[in-house]
Amino acid sequence: MGTRFNGAELTYADFSHADVSAADFSRATLFRARLHGLKEQDTIWSRRAAALGNDEELARAEDWRPAPQPEG
Repeated sequence: MGTRFNGAELTYADFSHADVSAADFSRATLFRARLHGLKEQDTIWSRRAAALGNDEELARAEDWRPAPQPEG
């Protein structure tokens, strides 16, 4: 939390499920960086458009639970 990534080269970085709250990504290169399931309260972004956001199919798989089995 609160980490400074100012101007960092983060191409293809995987931040899946990371807590980047209050981090500073100003001028960071985030081309194809994975930002799935982030905690990002008060995070500073300037070039987020080239990054990959939440993966809805992966989120559904992560939330999957088996159906209850009938008692036999």
